[in-house]
Amino acid sequence: MELVLPCHNEILKSILAEDALSVFGAGLGIEVVELQVIKMMQTPRNIVFVLNARDEDRHFFMNKNIKKDEIKIVDSKLSVKARTNSYMNPGIVFISPRIFIYDMLVRKIPVHFITGLLVFNAHEIENNMHLEFCLKIFRENNKLAFIKAFTESVSFFRREFNLTSRVLRKLHAKNLLLWPRFHVKIAQDLKNDIDVVEISVSLTKSQTIVQTSLMNLLSQCLQNFVKSAPELSIYKHLLTLDHIISREFFKFVHSMCATPILKS
Repeated sequence: MELVLPCHNEILKSILAEDALSVFGAGLGIEVVELQVIKMMQTPRNIVFVLNARDEDRHFFMNKNIKKDEIKIVDSKLSVKARTNSYMNPGIVFISPRIFIYDMLVRKIPVHFITGLLVFNAHEIENNMHLEFCLKIFRENNKLAFIKAFTESVSFFRREFNLTSRVLRKLHAKNLLLWPRFHVKIAQDLKNDIDVVEISVSLTKSQTIVQTSLMNLLSQCLQNFVKSAPELSIYKHLLTLDHIISREFFKFVHSMCATPILKS
């Protein structure tokens, strides 16, 4: 997946230029930017750990056009030896904070060789002691690696005073990058007219036969139903299938629209 909006290029450059917490407005494609950051980190010399990614995040990235042989998912199902081998080779390692801190404390992770950390859903550090502790220990042992954090939970930071400053301190992030929908560049990209392409596919001969047969069957069923229930004979003139569908459709449309729609 390539960058969707022109402003994504500016966002990506800012993220790569400094260690920061990037806060995105909802619906601005945070996962697209995260994917591009991962792609750019996939070099033969980089060892990058991704912390606090959800299952749906991992599935999203694994299904995209990335070098899957350089993506490693470390979980409790892997043996200690297998996890250690994953840490020693360059690539992107998805790992939970709990496993990361444990393997770091028992010196299974080569902390000094790690290029950097990507922290997803970074706002959760406020209530995640494992994540907070592993970043603290990591930064104490590696002063040079980058830490880049991402979140789109804007409402979280409005909960109480000084919460943003506290989260930045726990993340060991130097700066805060805000990307709201009213950002000048983003607003300019979003106000462009949307191109809508409508594609209509004609029914094949077989599909037409199936459709006609179904309509005939439904019509016959309705007629038999009326015959078995004489009290419904008042509706016989409405039993043509297209009349019934049209009647219900226009009733629904009129209830949804302010202006009436004329029936032909």
